Amino acid sequence: MYTYRAMEKSLGAPESHHVCKGLDYPELRRLDALEEDMAYFYGRQWRSEVTMTPATEAYVRRIEEVAADSSLAYLLVAHQYTRYLGDLFGGQMMGAMATQSLGLDENKGVAFYNFPKIVDQKAFITMWYGRLNELELSDQEKKSVVDE
Repeated sequence: MYTYRAMEKSLGAPESHHVCKGLDYPELRRLDALEEDMAYFYGRQWRSEVTMTPATEAYVRRIEEVAADSSLAYLLVAHQYTRYLGDLFGGQMMGAMATQSLGLDENKGVAFYNFPKIVDQKAFITMWYGRLNELELSDQEKKSVVDE
């Protein structure tokens, strides 16, 4: 959740890199859904009870670091791809597995896995990949995104 907060804050900043903005779709944003799930599992006071792990702290720092440096901000594309496309690809399956294995009430605690604003998932993914492949990045920048 903390990584999504850092990423979505960075993507929403006016100075965010134009390359990242070209792949930023509100339909993919996960923070609100994650907060809904956290409230379901931990109650309204979850913010005072849940803390970041050291690995999460490092991940958040890295997102903030690349976002703050205009010469590196395009690297957020790697995080957009890893987080959002991974979530979208496996979301429905993971949500169903969580519901079944945890014995959850239907659609409770699994908001993160639902993308209600994406009507045709396959078409959306195809469109997003098309936009990704059209990004104007140098060969070195592309390599840096993969390395990130």
